[in-house]
Amino acid sequence: MVKLSDIIRQDAEYARNVNIEVDERRDTVAIGPEDETGIFLQGEDGYEFIVKARELYEKAQDVTMEECYASAARPYIDCLL
Repeated sequence: MVKLSDIIRQDAEYARNVNIEVDERRDTVAIGPEDETGIFLQGEDGYEFIVKARELYEKAQDVTMEECYASAARPYIDCLL
């Protein structure tokens, strides 16, 4: 059986060339390659992204929050490619 932490790390590796900036205080998330147009989430969308990443972090327990942001960003990254 594949562990959740392994899936999260695979997603983080997939996202390694994509800039993911999260501001939890303002509920904003910017996803995209540097110097290119990307995806910007704010308000409820940004909040839901952050909640999803935090749930991954709490469930897996042995990954970084940055890896969880990358995992939560995977569907958005797929839209950019």
